[in-house]
Amino acid sequence: MQSPYAIGSDIQRLQQQPIKPSNIFTRLGERYDNCVLLDTKPNHKNGSAMYRSLGFTLIELLAALMISAILAMLAAPGFQHLLMRHQAHKIYSQTLQAVNFARANALTTQTTTTLCPAYSNIECGKNWENGILVFNDINENGAIDNELERVLSNFPAGGHQYSLRWAAFGNRSYLRYTALGHTHNQNGTFVYCPANGNALYAKAIVINRAGRPRRGYDKNKNGIIERANGKDIEC
Repeated sequence: MQSPYAIGSDIQRLQQQPIKPSNIFTRLGERYDNCVLLDTKPNHKNGSAMYRSLGFTLIELLAALMISAILAMLAAPGFQHLLMRHQAHKIYSQTLQAVNFARANALTTQTTTTLCPAYSNIECGKNWENGILVFNDINENGAIDNELERVLSNFPAGGHQYSLRWAAFGNRSYLRYTALGHTHNQNGTFVYCPANGNALYAKAIVINRAGRPRRGYDKNKNGIIERANGKDIEC
């Protein structure tokens, strides 16, 4: 390879000669083809310009695709694990927020406040997966059936398939807070389970008689959250 000084001298010599631009690139391509990316030497067979290929071959491209597919297959289980954990935490956080909101409203306004599964934006239903309504329960019957009763907050559904159950004393389909922030003897547990029934991704919110919520614990360290009675959640 020639030094930059020699290359500069050749360029100056070419500039002084009345040579067409195409010949300049041809001569540069002939003498310094290891310094340029494009080789424009004429093809002696048909006189056309030949270009040096800088792309990938078909074999290289197929090999790259195979490696990408293998890496995607290896990463899929980990991604699924993160997705299910995110979905579980989302429903757990939203349900806990609804419980805390209802209890705080009962204490601050000194009125009975009830959580119920949503059937619509103004009517209670039976499935907690459809969302949660919080309202002033004036007549304390667990339903929105009075002109003075209004929805205070609407917590929408999670946006994916799951199960959310409320199990408490009295087997009521709602959770009611008194003006003191206590439940009407409704200490119980909200249980979240994913659609595939894998209890490893289950969540629990335990509510005592005083109305205070807490998260479920895994005291035996087997990876499954336990109910208030210490038994593992079954999805």
